[in-house]
Amino acid sequence: MTGATLVRLWVGQVHNDSSIIPLAILCKHNLEISSEAIYVYSLRCNLGVRTVLLLEPSIQNIPMEVDGWIDVKLTSDKICILKSNGLVLHKLLHMNVKT
Repeated sequence: MTGATLVRLWVGQVHNDSSIIPLAILCKHNLEISSEAIYVYSLRCNLGVRTVLLLEPSIQNIPMEVDGWIDVKLTSDKICILKSNGLVLHKLLHMNVKT
């Protein structure tokens, strides 16, 4: 995400079976033609004797079209993007990683 500006951060619901919290970050790329994309990350948390948080590398990115977005919601396994021309659903890929 070099040359990108963080625009917004969304935090989803924890997936209880794996202790994964989905994060979505909207970034604006400052190239000759401005573009935006949502990058999806997994925040793994372990609440044992010591609390351990591990941010896993982005495994999914969703380019945003010119019409952009109105709102974004995260659940434990989906990202819902409300756009001016309708609703777009994406399954989150982080659920396939080992726990």
